[in-house]
Amino acid sequence: LTRRAIPTLANALTRGNIHFNRTGLTGGGEYWAAKTAPDSIGTPVSGFNANVVGGMYEMTRGAVPFLHSYTLDKGKQSVTNSYGSIASFSNDLAMYKYTGEKKYLDTAIEKADKYLEEQVYGESRIQPDWSSFIYISYYPNLASLIDIYEVTQDKKYLDAAVDVARWMSTGLWVPGVDGTKKTDPLMVNDQVINNLHYGREDSATFWWAGLKQFRIGRTEDIRDTDANNEIITSRIREVEGWIPSRVGLGVEQASTFSHSSNIIMQSFVGDFMKLTAYTGDEYFATIARNATIGRYRSYDGYYRNNFMTYQQETDYPKDGPDYTGIYWHHLPPFLAMIEDFLIGQTMAWSGNNIHFPSLRQQGYAYFNSNQYGHEPGVFYGETEMWPWLAKGILTTDNIQVDWMAARKDGVMGIAFMNESANDITTSVTLGDKVPGGAQFTGTADVYDKNGKVGTVNIENGIFNINIPAKSLAAVIIKIDSVKAPAFAAFDYSDTASEIGGTVSHHENGKGYTLQMSPNEYYAYVYVTDKTPSFDESATDEYAPIYKESAEPYVTGLTITYDIGGGAKKTETTSVYPFEFIIKVDEVDKEFNYKLTATMSDGTKAERGGATLMTKAVSDSKGIKYVEQKPAANPDAPVSSTTATDAAKAMKFDAFPLKYSAQGSDGKGLRFVMKLSDF
Repeated sequence: LTRRAIPTLANALTRGNIHFNRTGLTGGGEYWAAKTAPDSIGTPVSGFNANVVGGMYEMTRGAVPFLHSYTLDKGKQSVTNSYGSIASFSNDLAMYKYTGEKKYLDTAIEKADKYLEEQVYGESRIQPDWSSFIYISYYPNLASLIDIYEVTQDKKYLDAAVDVARWMSTGLWVPGVDGTKKTDPLMVNDQVINNLHYGREDSATFWWAGLKQFRIGRTEDIRDTDANNEIITSRIREVEGWIPSRVGLGVEQASTFSHSSNIIMQSFVGDFMKLTAYTGDEYFATIARNATIGRYRSYDGYYRNNFMTYQQETDYPKDGPDYTGIYWHHLPPFLAMIEDFLIGQTMAWSGNNIHFPSLRQQGYAYFNSNQYGHEPGVFYGETEMWPWLAKGILTTDNIQVDWMAARKDGVMGIAFMNESANDITTSVTLGDKVPGGAQFTGTADVYDKNGKVGTVNIENGIFNINIPAKSLAAVIIKIDSVKAPAFAAFDYSDTASEIGGTVSHHENGKGYTLQMSPNEYYAYVYVTDKTPSFDESATDEYAPIYKESAEPYVTGLTITYDIGGGAKKTETTSVYPFEFIIKVDEVDKEFNYKLTATMSDGTKAERGGATLMTKAVSDSKGIKYVEQKPAANPDAPVSSTTATDAAKAMKFDAFPLKYSAQGSDGKGLRFVMKLSDF
């Protein structure tokens, strides 16, 4: 929560651009356009639509009310596509959900019917844009079709989703392992350094760790071919032929065919599991399992074009050698994909006797998934059961067994899924994460996938359970000390949330109260002051060398704060963006702060201060939020060219163009067209 979730939320509220660059350096060498200065902060990331922003509001259980207000603002805009193909009715669906006004549903249905006519069954579906990602340009948007079906329950949208999913499955590697190839020995990991996986990632200047050119599992000089070949050849070994099989893997775009390259991340697997749950057709579950089961023990990168097993090792993303493209920004959607598959399979294999409500994460390219955990669901007749995924809940003695837990006060449920082709009896041990679990002795109910119930004896937290081949068995255990998650206490049924004192204003910035638990909150405070770009000779991003500037600029920021009028504390940062995230354990007390900037010429500049508090405290005091418009930045460069002059300079004769995709981020328009048309 402290190291990942809260900073991610802070990032979403302030970074403006999905491709935020805080250094001003080019990063990927020849791949990305050069930057003349670090990117600005102070506005929410523009590439997310109302469903994602609303999802963040629900994941915080209404404790960050600004997100509700921002959701309604986003919902009134056209759908943004950040390298995506999200359908035009997505924001209308979100507005219907968050306002309850039927006019938005009517508009969504009208747009969706047009989408079926033109995008799903019209001529455009057989004329894909060959220059872009397969799963956003070759096919209609599966996620959007599932979303509107779940709201309307109109079967025509489910039928369309089924058709689209079948088309999508043609992009996956499907041949079986014939003859004796399943067990015949096969040499793996025998590639050399100059036979990497794909395109520009071959370049020695592509991979970076901070300000250093570096690739996982390579020598200090990643261009030292001989030394790196020695690292690679030391990992050569023989395995059974089925282990490096590509069955179930896909391709990214047309260019990947020329590299014989598959991609490992099939983010639609959760939606395929949903289709099996909704239609009863096991075809989609088979496709999803082939793309997921047995592929990795940790994050395994992105591309594959050789027989290799590096990516199946537990420490692969730390030790390499990277042969698959270890992209750190893929880690969150990769984890989301795995959770989506696990929960989707639990629901499908239980015949929906286990079911949890979901939100749609749909923010970038085809990395979209169903997110769970904001609301409780049903577990074999037990209502108000919250999804429960954590280390330490339990262990089993068989790697073929996957499991998922759920809980509420006094009750825990566990779904066990047998991935093998044989029936399994596994021993289960409850872990430290289950209060009183290690001491529990008693009887629990056991359910098969159809809901038929039996019993199992548990002694000191240990029991055996039988699980049929490629099927599910579930256990419900009554343990008084098991509790629902703390955030279940939040009630956000009042959708007209007052922002109140959860947002503050000071000079050149804002503060936000970020809260996901009734027991604590985080004060997030930032200023928008920028530094110059890093100098190309910089070697340490946390002790940067800035390019020369004629005007003084901010090199550090100090916050002095107290909690509820208590002892004053001070923190300082010298890293751009200048911001603080401070945990507050006393939820009934206010966070009072003052900011002072340190300038490059050694002078100090006051940035003011304000007070933050939780929504509950703000509501109890009747505080109403008043937006403050930021003052014009006196340091902003003034163009010598007027808008009229610029318009004249850009004048040209108009000509028609066809486009295959379009979107808006609220600041500009994006159209995807064929270069040959110019």
